[in-house]
Amino acid sequence: MRASDDAAARMAAAEDVVRSAVEDMLLNGMSRGELQSLMLRIFRKADADGSGRLSSREFRGALRAARLGLTRKDINLIMFR
Repeated sequence: MRASDDAAARMAAAEDVVRSAVEDMLLNGMSRGELQSLMLRIFRKADADGSGRLSSREFRGALRAARLGLTRKDINLIMFR
């Protein structure tokens, strides 16, 4: 039960960071369609094994590849919450 609680907390933290970053992108002139296209490309590139899901390693790589301005500390906070 603890592992699923940890995973849920990490996902919630990641969603908060991504939501904030998405809002910033939208405010900087990127349309919803452009954003969706970008995120899908990032996801497909990050999903190295083609499983349709991101492992923690793949997710970490996706956060870096997204160039959202996240620091190493930000990424670690997302991953280890």
